[in-house]
Amino acid sequence: MAGLRTYRTETSVDFTDLNLLAIVGATGSGKSSLLEAITYALYGNATWEKRNSALIADGALRMTVSLTFEADDQHWQITRSAPHPSKNYPPASQELLCLSDLTQPKIDGSGEVRARIGKLIGLDYEGFKSCVLLPQGRFDQLLKSTAAERVRILKAILGLEALDDTRERAQRLGDVLNARVEEILRARGKFLTDPRAAHDLAQTKIATLTPRSDELVKLENRVQALVGEVRDRRDEEKNAKESASRVAELTDAGLLGRLRDLEQLEADLGRAHSEATVAADAAERDAAAAAASVRSATEQHRSVVAITKMRGTLEATSSALRTITRDRDALEQRRAQVAEDQQQLETVRAHAARFERTLQEQTEGERAAEIAAQDARHAASEAVATIEAIASARDQLAAAEHELQVRQTGHGEAQQHETATKATQRTAKAALDHAQTALDAAKLEEAAAHAAHGCKPGQSCPICAQTLPSTFIAPELSADVATLTAAMTDAHEIERAAFGDFTRARAAVTSAIDQIRSATDVHERASAAWTSFASTSLAAGLEVATVVADEATRALISAHAAQADELLQAARNARAATTGEHQAAAVRASTSEADLSRRQQELEDAAGDFERREQHERKRLQLLPDWAEVSPTAGPDLLDACDARLATALEEAEQREQHAASTASLASTCRQEQYDAKQRIQSEVDGPAVNERNALRALAAEADRHRKRPLAALPGALASIAALISTAEQIVAGAGETLDALQVIASRARAAAEATQQEGIELVTNAGFKTSAELHTAVIELLAELKAATTEQQTAAAQLEPVAELDVLLAQAESLRAGLRELAFQLGDGKFTGYVVARRQQALLALASGIFGQVTAGQYGFTEDFKIVDRLTGSARTPDTLSGGETFLASLALALGLVELAGRSGGRLQALFLDEGFGSLDPDALDQALDELERRADAGRLIAMISHVPAIAERIEQVLQVTKTPQGSHVELLTEEQRAALLLHDVTEQAAAAT
Repeated sequence: MAGLRTYRTETSVDFTDLNLLAIVGATGSGKSSLLEAITYALYGNATWEKRNSALIADGALRMTVSLTFEADDQHWQITRSAPHPSKNYPPASQELLCLSDLTQPKIDGSGEVRARIGKLIGLDYEGFKSCVLLPQGRFDQLLKSTAAERVRILKAILGLEALDDTRERAQRLGDVLNARVEEILRARGKFLTDPRAAHDLAQTKIATLTPRSDELVKLENRVQALVGEVRDRRDEEKNAKESASRVAELTDAGLLGRLRDLEQLEADLGRAHSEATVAADAAERDAAAAAASVRSATEQHRSVVAITKMRGTLEATSSALRTITRDRDALEQRRAQVAEDQQQLETVRAHAARFERTLQEQTEGERAAEIAAQDARHAASEAVATIEAIASARDQLAAAEHELQVRQTGHGEAQQHETATKATQRTAKAALDHAQTALDAAKLEEAAAHAAHGCKPGQSCPICAQTLPSTFIAPELSADVATLTAAMTDAHEIERAAFGDFTRARAAVTSAIDQIRSATDVHERASAAWTSFASTSLAAGLEVATVVADEATRALISAHAAQADELLQAARNARAATTGEHQAAAVRASTSEADLSRRQQELEDAAGDFERREQHERKRLQLLPDWAEVSPTAGPDLLDACDARLATALEEAEQREQHAASTASLASTCRQEQYDAKQRIQSEVDGPAVNERNALRALAAEADRHRKRPLAALPGALASIAALISTAEQIVAGAGETLDALQVIASRARAAAEATQQEGIELVTNAGFKTSAELHTAVIELLAELKAATTEQQTAAAQLEPVAELDVLLAQAESLRAGLRELAFQLGDGKFTGYVVARRQQALLALASGIFGQVTAGQYGFTEDFKIVDRLTGSARTPDTLSGGETFLASLALALGLVELAGRSGGRLQALFLDEGFGSLDPDALDQALDELERRADAGRLIAMISHVPAIAERIEQVLQVTKTPQGSHVELLTEEQRAALLLHDVTEQAAAAT
């Protein structure tokens, strides 16, 4: 599986050779997801709803589960896959394969897979959750299901649904056979009445027509052959004429003259191209020398661009240095003002220090007053609390004494009511036993009549199993049995009501005893509390036995605390006044100090900025080339003199670059003239020469198609026009010879066609026909008559066997239809199926009651209507009244009973999966449940239990541990050493938690 809940990556789990298995792991590790994977693989749903989208792991795009299992003595593999709800492709898929017989086709339709799984497992989705897999928190589904749901589950497990399927199939097949009989009758009506006579008549007609047909077909074939020869000669004549026409069209009389003109033009343009090449080479040499001079000047920073930038740098630096000098003079004036303000700040600081010393003295006095006030308030609070506790203890003791007297009175009344109801219940039980004994005796005397009561004609006799005749009348029960039955029912209801009254009375006595114990405990605690205050000393004028927590008592105790609070408030007011004056002085000093600090920092920043600006400007001068003769320490006046020298160098650079541009332009012009001459050669000589070459190639190709020896081949593409002219003269001459030969071939073909046509006319006339068309019509008519006779013979022959088969099929269908009708009638009555289900349900309850008794020390069992019977008291109750542990044990007993019942009936339930529920059992019940599961596992069944209870892993040897990691959950079958280490770890954690 992969992409399912915590199993993000592919994970495999092997249950082979495992019988009793414990599945353990931390909460959320993925234990229950193993059961979800099995349920999804088989039924495509989760255990808690018929959807699967909630099973897809967070972040996974797709969920895939593959389950291999054994059913019907064969191994099967079911694979399901579903995309994330936000993705629709690839769509969900399912595939069921029989691994034991690979010749069986795979099943991949949703409905087909669901139906086949239901037959293989013997359970639908709800039945599987009730009998094989008991999900966490929902293990009581079978126990608390309705009667109809339990019947459906039993029918599926025992295979009784096959009887209903058989009846429905018989009805469907009967309907199909009805339609089939109608089809057979309609099919028989489409055949000949007597196909044998029709076959013999057609065979005689074929024997008469065949000789004449063969003679005329042979004659027509000869005539058609002559027609073909005439057509071939006509085609030969036509092809020769068309070829001669193409050769004449491709022969151009002016071709040789045009080639000679091209030869002269090629010579003239070649000379012009050579002259332009010489001039361009000379101009390029001059341009290269001028460009080298410019590059040399550029490398020395003597280009127009470089010199222009130098002059801009000199001008900007001179202006910046003059500005820096003016800013430094203003900075010195600001320094003098800051020094004067620093002297005034010292005076403000001395004034604030005097206020701070006074404030410290007042704060110490306030702290002493506050401690005294807190002590006084605490003493008063403790005194008031003590008085309130004394009064409360006195009141609680009085209330406890009253409550104890009331509970003792109620207990006596409950004991009297219990004695009365117990006597009534015993009387009712004796009456019930007497009524049951009388009824059993009456039924024994009329056993046969009682068994046949309610049966109808056509049903099976419950005594001999024979079909009851149509004259059968069901016997009526005697009046004594009916009367005794009614009496027994009334006695049973009276006994049940009396037992209920007795049970409630006994519960009331038990409740009254518990209430007396509770009231006694409350009285003892109240008495102890009151005794603890007997020696308590209170303020003057107050006594423990009479003191009350009223307003006067509280005021007396709190007087000293009020005086201490007044002294504390006076100290706080004095400190607050001094604090205001001190804060004002401190603010003035802090403000002045911050302002001076800011201004001093601004002066330092400005001085540093001036220095950095001057250094920056000096560094720019250092970047100028040496030939400019500019000193980095020069002042503005020296920089102006350097600019004059740079102006002269700029004029020389401009003249040098203009000369280089003019020589480059002349070289470009000469190269253009060279290019133009070459282009004319290509367009006016080479292009036309290619066209003439193509025309010669086409003429030679057409002529060579009709010559035994090909004409001369054209020279290569680089050959001269003179060589092309020589070859062209040979091709034109050879094309003329080919034209004459084609005209002779056309004349001979025409003469041969006329002679062959005359021979065919004579053959048709001698046979008695005027034209070949008349001969063809006679052949067609004769062949059509022969074909019709052959068709009649074949049709009759083909119908001989089908007609015989249809007659046999009709007889068989009628017989089978009668049998199916009888089968559907016999299975149409539901009493047989209901009888089997009732018997199997009784067997299930017997098995489950035995198991339930074993796991509850013989206390509980099941009634016939799936209620729980308490064997100690004989009372029955519904499953809803059970505790959590009792509900789990009852559900476990039913599930194990179903597995046992299915095994005895040759069923297919060989596994049981339990998800939690063991935590609700006490140690004894847990041991009994595990004993029962071990007995079932020893019989060869797989029992898998998911639990957090340490005793499970401690008792069971085969342990499957599930661990959750950031990559996904991991499953491992523990070795004996790993299992021991796990148990030791659990014991250590429990001991640590206990301490």
